[in-house]
Amino acid sequence: MSAIKRPLLFDFVRPRGLHVEDLTIQIDHVRPVRAGGKTEADNLQLACGWCNRAKSDHMQIFGVSSWTDLRIRHQLLGWVSIPRSLWVVRSVQLSGRCEDRSGCTALLRNNELFVAPKRRSGALNPSNFSVYCQNHDPWADARYVGANVLPRRSRRSP
Repeated sequence: MSAIKRPLLFDFVRPRGLHVEDLTIQIDHVRPVRAGGKTEADNLQLACGWCNRAKSDHMQIFGVSSWTDLRIRHQLLGWVSIPRSLWVVRSVQLSGRCEDRSGCTALLRNNELFVAPKRRSGALNPSNFSVYCQNHDPWADARYVGANVLPRRSRRSP
């Protein structure tokens, strides 16, 4: 098996891969050990490294806070807020489809979906998200940035 290499570019809205471990499959405790969970088959599940690291010692992934109130200076978009990564995951999961007004039929089960703002002004948060497939993503040409553009965080925060 070859070593996993960190990508050169990252989706600044969902920066998976900043750590090589983000790209691995890991075993996660459903109920964290810190909360009394046991290392037994009925308390274990598979998770991507990014989600496992984000969940950390919390009971569920969706309530975990991560990068919040941060902005980056994007080369093409100017100042852009970085949403909580798990807001993005949850929004894509709940929608499950491309929300482009063209009547696109792309679904999560067979396409990667992305979030972009409904309105260019304003913070990038769930009330200002729309979900798009790759063909309709308004940020398709600007979504990926180098690691140097992203804020540095600890290993526990995605």
